[in-house]
Amino acid sequence: MDNFEHVIDAAPVVASLLVNGDRLRILVTSRAPLHVSGERESPVPPMSVPIPARNEKADQLLTYEGITLFEQRAREVRPGFSITPGNARAVAEICSRLDGLPLAIELAAAKSRFLTPADIAGRLEDALSLLSGRSRDRPERQQTLRNAIAWSYGLLEEHPKALLRTLGIFSGGWTFEAAEAVCANQTGETGDLLQGMEALVDNSLVVMREDDITGESRFFMLQTIREFALECLGEVGEREDLRRRHAMYFLALVRKADENMFVVGMKWPDRLEAEHDNLRAALRWAKETRNAEAGLELATCAWRFWQVRSHLAEGRRQLTELLDMEESRDIPHLRAPALNAIGGLAYWQNDFDATRGYYQEAHDTYSVTGKVTGLAESLYNLGFLSLIERRPDEALETHQRSLAIYEQVEDESGVAYSKWAIGMAHLQRRELDAAHRLALEARETFDRLENWFGQSLVDFILYQVERLAGNHEEALRMMIASLDLPGVTGDVSSMTSLIELLADSLIALGHARLGVRLAAGADRAGREYGGGAPPALLEVSDPRDLARAQLNDDEIEAAWAEGARLSLDEIIALARKGGEA
Repeated sequence: MDNFEHVIDAAPVVASLLVNGDRLRILVTSRAPLHVSGERESPVPPMSVPIPARNEKADQLLTYEGITLFEQRAREVRPGFSITPGNARAVAEICSRLDGLPLAIELAAAKSRFLTPADIAGRLEDALSLLSGRSRDRPERQQTLRNAIAWSYGLLEEHPKALLRTLGIFSGGWTFEAAEAVCANQTGETGDLLQGMEALVDNSLVVMREDDITGESRFFMLQTIREFALECLGEVGEREDLRRRHAMYFLALVRKADENMFVVGMKWPDRLEAEHDNLRAALRWAKETRNAEAGLELATCAWRFWQVRSHLAEGRRQLTELLDMEESRDIPHLRAPALNAIGGLAYWQNDFDATRGYYQEAHDTYSVTGKVTGLAESLYNLGFLSLIERRPDEALETHQRSLAIYEQVEDESGVAYSKWAIGMAHLQRRELDAAHRLALEARETFDRLENWFGQSLVDFILYQVERLAGNHEEALRMMIASLDLPGVTGDVSSMTSLIELLADSLIALGHARLGVRLAAGADRAGREYGGGAPPALLEVSDPRDLARAQLNDDEIEAAWAEGARLSLDEIIALARKGGEA
């Protein structure tokens, strides 16, 4: 029995046949389960599709079901069509954007009669209008993608229809909590929402997966279905109010994340990564509606997430656009922290001229508004620019001023960060005992607060003390242990810097080839992800120069080329083997 969803009320008849028919088995295809005794569901997932950013070669793409289907259907209307290096990326984008849906891929491939893959990919922003066919032997509901989705939508009762429309406001998925908060006007009581979600999942319009980070249910809508939902939402005139509710929900979420970003076990960077598309949508709403207040606060709260997940360029662009809004100049209490945030992103991009401008303006603004904790943070930030310029005495004085303010207002986290910063100044002055003592004092607080980022900063001083004292074996042991700190492996900016230091110690211990490979991998990853710790704070020489005492130039270049081909996961795995060298 095919397409049983349009006679779903006849499900009891199927059940009766099974009860009364000896050895009877019935195979049913349906967009919704029958919900009868003895039913065994076998979901049919979308076709496998590539991730366009991987830039896989043409022959590799043909291992994906969606790509193979596209090529087959394109050949039917354009003989000789094949996946080539020239069109591979566009075909990958088409199949990925269409979520591996066979009908959508077939309709897109049919356009190959008069459009190239690049042309098709460029028009997928309006996929529902583009994807129509002229096949006379297809049912009407399969002539266009819009008709196919409308067929399923039409089978729903009014409440699930309204819910589907409102859920289209989410980008990249949502949690049940988010649906309750944003769609409250349409969902009624929690029980109504549960029933509505179940109906949408039953009808294959929404997909549920368990979140690997939180264990919560996370829901997704295929992009083409979301486009249909948003069209319907626009027709009933509810879209703008829902966009506002959506933005306010995610503003509240990043406020909570900002307070606990580095708490071990809470995994806020991972949770915000899952919501990144929703954060982008909320920021887009803030800019389009000229709501600088909401936009600046959201972006400021998100900046540490952008830093530790290596979205440096994106975060800086978002903050630049918000700070350039005329409305942002009228809210100095939000502009100042946003300036510190964008300064931090520029810092991790190693754009120190821009960093100084942002930090100085933040300092000047806080001096006017009188917010003392903001002033302390600005001094803390400016002190690091002195360290980068190799002026440790100036940095020490600036960081001591920051520490005094934090102690005065009893901000224990600020005190710990300031002590760590003062330790960095002592490190640069080669006062290793003082650096070591201050790092351990900061560590006590970071351990109590379960702050994994603070713990990693302390570890940086501790193994730098060992490196600069010539104790490379101990430094190497400590650095390899740091690779497994909670949160650190996901922090690409910090990870690449750690591996640079690890490579330096390996070369010093006589393992030049391994050290050069790691240094090359860290260099490539740093450039790919757009940043890292300032070189002046790492205090390492060019690894290829250091390796010349052990390897000739050809061996060095071969090791460098080998390391530069490694993925970040391969680099980390290789670094873990450093202790066996």
